[in-house]
Amino acid sequence: MTTPPVEARRPQLTVVSSGNFARGYGGVAYLAQALHTRGAAVQVIAPIPLDQMDDVRRFPFPTRSIYSMAPRSPWLSRRMFHLELALTGAFRDTAWLFSDLSFFREAVAIRRLRPRSKLIHYCAELLTPEEFPHVQGTAFYAGHAGVPDLIIDVNEGRAARRRERFGLLQEILLLPNTLPLSEIPPPALPGTLAQLAGGDLPEATPVLLYAGGTHEGAALDSIVAAVAGLDRPAFLLAFCHSERTDDVVRFRETVNDRLGSRRGRVCPAVPRQALLACMHEATVGLVTYPYSAAPSWNQLHCAPTKAYECVATGLPIVASANPSLQALVADRAVGVCAADDSAGALRDAIGHLLAEPARRRAISERATRLFAEELCFERVSPPVVERILDVVSRAA
Repeated sequence: MTTPPVEARRPQLTVVSSGNFARGYGGVAYLAQALHTRGAAVQVIAPIPLDQMDDVRRFPFPTRSIYSMAPRSPWLSRRMFHLELALTGAFRDTAWLFSDLSFFREAVAIRRLRPRSKLIHYCAELLTPEEFPHVQGTAFYAGHAGVPDLIIDVNEGRAARRRERFGLLQEILLLPNTLPLSEIPPPALPGTLAQLAGGDLPEATPVLLYAGGTHEGAALDSIVAAVAGLDRPAFLLAFCHSERTDDVVRFRETVNDRLGSRRGRVCPAVPRQALLACMHEATVGLVTYPYSAAPSWNQLHCAPTKAYECVATGLPIVASANPSLQALVADRAVGVCAADDSAGALRDAIGHLLAEPARRRAISERATRLFAEELCFERVSPPVVERILDVVSRAA
């Protein structure tokens, strides 16, 4: 009897990502890389714009963009890919990992067409039809959330709510939205943060760094009000990403009106690696997800990568009063949380941290050590990787 080639005996896993990890959060890619390192034959398919494919070449697993199917029509590419998934899922001898909801219908179809297939669902968000009726697929998900063999969630609060809301009986693994230690670049030369910001920053003035979205849940008006109400000068520096350019423009106008050019600046988003290399030049990192700004379980049990980026680079954090941020920031002593969701409480938290330079230095030293020893992806992912390999191996 002929021995099958080694490649054929490797556990096969096809990862279908709902998001573009080339320039956004790369949790799917980090997990795929860890599985590849452990011997799984991983291939990843994702909605990555073709002009950004060079950004994913550094990963060791093969990646295909769904937009390659019809390069001139992203819409047609997505339609064709939906059809391809439904067809190949019935015949391909592989386990599947789907993230979030974009292709969850196809995941369920694969299970129906091939009941013995193994299905893993990686949930970076908690989206219910009651709280997110405008998000396509939430109603379907509510009726089929129990189909996958294995579920991956990003924190305990969301996992508990997911299990309760959807009546889940299967295993839910926890994989925080952290980064690999290998993704943290060496510190850049002094002045790099100012270069990214497009010009000099005020001398001898604390820099409050916000690097996130302009969505409603960020409560940007509260951030501006908090900075405006400080009893000592501070400079708000924001690098904002948004699918709607108007949101960034409005935020910039608000900062200019309330703070002026000497106390604030709003810049376009910059590459993650570039900002990570100089975040340590800021004084405080702002991580805001106040529940009152966007009441949902997803917001209450937020899972921001930015908090882990601050910890990794030793930047003290001022955060909202969410339970997940309380557990990461306050309980681990890498920053402070506001007492409540008001602008006044955020102002007070910022003011207290700015008034204690010795505390900030101690936080910086503790944070980088804590990240390397406990919080980086290399530390938190092994139990999840082992469990996935077990499921994928049984699918072979």
